[in-house]
Amino acid sequence: MAVQRATELRLLLVAMAVAAVTARGAAGGGAAKVPAIFVFGDSTVDVGNNNYLAGISARADFPHNGVDFPGGEPTGRFSNGLIGVDFIAAAMGFTRSPPPYLSLIAMDANSSGEVMSNMMMAAASAMKGASFASGGSGVLDSTGTTISMTKQIEYFSDLRDQISTILSAEKASTLLSKSIFLISAGGNDAFEFFSQNKSPDSTAIQEFCEAFISTYDSHVKVRDPNYDPVPSSFKMLIGQ
Repeated sequence: MAVQRATELRLLLVAMAVAAVTARGAAGGGAAKVPAIFVFGDSTVDVGNNNYLAGISARADFPHNGVDFPGGEPTGRFSNGLIGVDFIAAAMGFTRSPPPYLSLIAMDANSSGEVMSNMMMAAASAMKGASFASGGSGVLDSTGTTISMTKQIEYFSDLRDQISTILSAEKASTLLSKSIFLISAGGNDAFEFFSQNKSPDSTAIQEFCEAFISTYDSHVKVRDPNYDPVPSSFKMLIGQ
């Protein structure tokens, strides 16, 4: 009974969160230029996901990170202040950057029902976007030990499903198809390759580049923008 009541309370909070998001959108008079921003990548766009990963060294939740950030506290950004995604979000009319996805689902769950309702709350909170980026990751899943690009896309897929449950599949598809999908990754792949290959020959470099491009292509499936401007793998995820 207690679990059922807790779940009902969380679902009520989901409804309240959706209403609050809708009200903010109406009050803002449509100031934001896009519905949401979803971010994938490495430390160049990580706004705090690594704070929620245990046993890793790729962290930025300590001074002097954040010393020039509003409030002067470390946020998990690998920077003394704002990073590029903060400026992009501001330019798009948002009052803040998309929050780290793991901050939205972090909880001490005691039942699968609580986990599911918490994911729905995360979806309600992410109507204006979320960041899945993780410092130390790369395009190649073999790069780093944090949240791989494949896992980041899986997280987005889970979030998409919950948004569809809240809004309906059609409305969720419309929201996501008009949103920005920002990817900033690749540097760590190059760093790791050259750290393991001090003097690579042209064949090794060519093989690395081909593997990198092929993997990136499998993640986003970029097509002719004049014909189909939406990356097809994300198109599959957003339901088009």
